[in-house]
Amino acid sequence: MTRLSQSLVLFLLLLPLATLAHAAEPSAGITPPLVLEEIPPPEKAKGAPVPLDGRTLFYLQGISSYPAEFRAKAVTERIRDAALDPSYSAEKISLQERDDRTVILFGTKTLVTVFDLDANAEGVSRKILAEVIRARIIAGISDYRAAREPRVLIENSGYAFLYAVIFAAALFGLARGFRWLRTKTAARIERKLQALEFQSRHFIQAEQLATVATRLLSGLQWLAMLILAVLFLQRVLGLFPWTRHIAQELLGLFIKPLETMGQGIVDVLPDLAFLVVLAVVVVYILRASRLFFAGLGAGTITIASFEKEWAGPTYRILRLVIVAFAVVVGYAYIPGSSSDAFKG
Repeated sequence: MTRLSQSLVLFLLLLPLATLAHAAEPSAGITPPLVLEEIPPPEKAKGAPVPLDGRTLFYLQGISSYPAEFRAKAVTERIRDAALDPSYSAEKISLQERDDRTVILFGTKTLVTVFDLDANAEGVSRKILAEVIRARIIAGISDYRAAREPRVLIENSGYAFLYAVIFAAALFGLARGFRWLRTKTAARIERKLQALEFQSRHFIQAEQLATVATRLLSGLQWLAMLILAVLFLQRVLGLFPWTRHIAQELLGLFIKPLETMGQGIVDVLPDLAFLVVLAVVVVYILRASRLFFAGLGAGTITIASFEKEWAGPTYRILRLVIVAFAVVVGYAYIPGSSSDAFKG
């Protein structure tokens, strides 16, 4: 084992000690209505969303005695009841101005009461906010009712069947393609590496490399099938209003972990860069120290009152001190060093 390797091993052995020392310290459907999309919702200002069919219509504020979430839930239920009312028409959605509030009515029934609190959170006047909310409610109810029309449901069912056929054909083609690719790859590896296997006295096994390659291709096949399945389910579930909210969340189940991992890598890059620089500096200091003490041991470098026999032990002690100091300095930059797992 070289002295540099010994230094790295010593670094790894001292890392747990430094850890203990720190621990001891204190989708929409195929035929989506476009009316709702043409009217942007008011900006979210720490309020609760009022959704209908998985789409946010607007946001409402709350107070301690009547939180925004409870208020938004009650308003959502009233809007849904209005959408299911056979007598519904857009003309029945009206505004009624009062001294301290604006009431949005469906006929004589209250749908939403807009207060100055809501308008101040959006940075607009109460009248303008009430008009926008009224327009969003009309558009949302129009979409809600249109998505449940028998003609639309039959049409989207046909699209769902078409997607199922395409999905099945894609899976079949994917399986056939990867099977052909695995066979060709294994044969090519075995043919190309047989001579190399003989020259290396069977240290390199062509059959083993072919097995690894085919397993990697099998993993890629399963990944491709998973992606196809997610896209298929997202598209089909998004066709129907009852499952649309599932379709909207489905892709996020796979994208969010990837975003989290990517963001985590980006966040630790500065710390990793510091550790790399620290490691390079320590390695060069150790090399310079080794050369210096080697010169002392050989007698090419002399220091008054310093015996040549002391060079080796002194270098080992100094190496221990340098590595220990590097561990202490670099510990705080190790990713996860502040987590409970490191603290014990």
